[in-house]
Amino acid sequence: MESSETTIDLSSYPKGMYFVTIKNQNESFIKKIIKH
Repeated sequence: MESSETTIDLSSYPKGMYFVTIKNQNESFIKKIIKH
């Protein structure tokens, strides 16, 4: 199984709740991110 890591810089975004869609060849995920 291949693994990879990606960093998302949210420093310029205001505090709040964000949804990130993560897709690969076989699947799609939606993750909730809360920035305090």
